[in-house]
Amino acid sequence: MGQVIAQIAAQAGSLVRLFDVHADATGKAGNALAAQWDKLVDKGRLDRLLAVGHKARLRPAATLEDLADCALVIEAVVERLDVKKSLFFHWRVLFRRKPCWPAITSSLSITAIGAGLKHPGRVAGYHFFNPVPLMKVVEVIAGLKTDATTCIGLTEYARQMGHTPVQAMDTPSFIVNHAGRAAAAPSV
Repeated sequence: MGQVIAQIAAQAGSLVRLFDVHADATGKAGNALAAQWDKLVDKGRLDRLLAVGHKARLRPAATLEDLADCALVIEAVVERLDVKKSLFFHWRVLFRRKPCWPAITSSLSITAIGAGLKHPGRVAGYHFFNPVPLMKVVEVIAGLKTDATTCIGLTEYARQMGHTPVQAMDTPSFIVNHAGRAAAAPSV
């Protein structure tokens, strides 16, 4: 998920730094995005100069500390509450001046992710619909203690990336999964 979010952010004009705890994954993601853009150029679906610009805005980061000067840091780690909580606990020092900390999740409680943090108001959910480059919708999820300005900022950034933001409450599975369940319900 992080790779495709990096893709749409770079395409929207943002300078993007990729980081993964596995250094080889960072390089592979950058190479995969470059290949994707090259393929679109070859098919005539993307201007070559635009592809060059997208690639130039994509940079690897060797450590989390290399992200300290980024305006926004979006996590896209495994969908496990303990892992996300641990990461956000580490971020509390490293990114203490960041206005918001979006968590990429399709089902975890934003309130639970922010619990125990000094500034839980900075934590919000960002749930992109798949496939991200084609499905232009992202849920912006407020936890019980999320500041309104956090969601406002994430909503605006979603628009800058060419997506339609929808506000969601911190309930199990958010909007898209509820709608999917209703559509998949067997008839009687």
